[in-house]
Amino acid sequence: MKSHTLLEVSKITGIKLNALRYHLRKLEPLFEHLKRDRYNRFRLMSHDIQRLQQIHDMKNQGYDYAEIKIRLGGDSANLQTKDSTDTQSSTRLHKMERALETQHQSIQQLEQKMNSLEERLEMLVDMHTKLILEIP
Repeated sequence: MKSHTLLEVSKITGIKLNALRYHLRKLEPLFEHLKRDRYNRFRLMSHDIQRLQQIHDMKNQGYDYAEIKIRLGGDSANLQTKDSTDTQSSTRLHKMERALETQHQSIQQLEQKMNSLEERLEMLVDMHTKLILEIP
């Protein structure tokens, strides 16, 4: 299998070199197995590239590094690459969490409007009662 340098991975994936370095630094336990060449450059295999692409995609979806570490198996004993269905499930779950939060906010807004309408109705009933009582 062919290994690649970070610069080559950057060109392959389109992820900026500094972002790749930052991902490696923040999630070091996931990449402890990486080898370096005689120039001290990381050498990444295809599964490492896939993992970096997954990490980058998850960051763009709003996950923080702690969540990514948990989802991708943060201990070095569990470094096998997750298959695409796991990533798709995680993506769907994240989207559903966002949708749920949006719905919760909508419900809160509706409750506020309903309370306001109840107060107005109460005022109208009071005014109507006063009018009825004042008529001779």
